[in-house]
Amino acid sequence: MLGECCPLCAGKGQVDLSYWLPRQQRLIFEAVLKRPRTCVELQDVLYADDPSGGPDRADRIVWVQVNNLNSRLAPRGLRVTAAPGGRGARYHIERLHDAVKPVAPHVEN
Repeated sequence: MLGECCPLCAGKGQVDLSYWLPRQQRLIFEAVLKRPRTCVELQDVLYADDPSGGPDRADRIVWVQVNNLNSRLAPRGLRVTAAPGGRGARYHIERLHDAVKPVAPHVEN
């Protein structure tokens, strides 16, 4: 997936996600970019290479990494969010309606 065109470049070029995303956040982003994923599916993505299958509370790690990822995506007008559905909720990428807007400089009279 690295080097493929993605929403971050708006179709204008290639983006190397490893340059600005830590590994777990990059894995989550790449997974939900392909299709919506449940928390369990994201745990599998993060810990596929771990012989023990990952930590007992991997759902918390997914939640923290999604929140950290959203901090990095927000300036680019994107976020990863879960559609309502309880435990079966699927994480997906959506565009923010209020993406970065220029701030007018403060002028005192």
